[in-house]
Amino acid sequence: IRSPSCSRAMKFKIIHHADQDTVNSLYAAYPAVFVLSTGRCGTKFLAYLLGHSQSIKAHHEASPTLQYFPNFAFHNQEKLEILRKMIDAGRMELILEALISDKIYIECNQCLTFFGPAIRDLFLGSKFVHVVRHPGDFVRSGLRKGWHSNDSIWESGRVRMKDEKKWASLDQIRRLSWLWGTTNHFMEAFKKATSPDRV
Repeated sequence: IRSPSCSRAMKFKIIHHADQDTVNSLYAAYPAVFVLSTGRCGTKFLAYLLGHSQSIKAHHEASPTLQYFPNFAFHNQEKLEILRKMIDAGRMELILEALISDKIYIECNQCLTFFGPAIRDLFLGSKFVHVVRHPGDFVRSGLRKGWHSNDSIWESGRVRMKDEKKWASLDQIRRLSWLWGTTNHFMEAFKKATSPDRV
């Protein structure tokens, strides 16, 4: 994967000098890569390894992490324009910096999984990697990390059922099992709706 800028020398090296043609190419063709997953599957290590390449700008959880918003994205897929604006505001400048630096932008942030359709439709050259961990290993890791039991901003944003009464009746193992199945089911549907050359 190479950025559209690779075939020509950039006229500028800092983001606020970027011209409209460059911004247009960012949205139309730049192949930013997003690694989507449930989390707890080695994406931090993957970003660390990729970050050793001189041609890659790798992030595990770029800032803003959007940690408060996965549940919102999951339950509001019909509001794609809002989700696109959230991603645009949170990632456009980071991705543009990678483009003008002639690097490949790669992000391995599980918070972006349910933003996948918005990312796909906003950045038309974007690519996606779906990482799947064995469900038992995922649940065990989530238990150790306190997923769906801690009181934190991460937990407030963590994906959960819309039916709060039913959700409250589930123990932590059932919640994590539901999360694994729901996330990977979403990703399989996303991949079927996305051009195979982008996944």
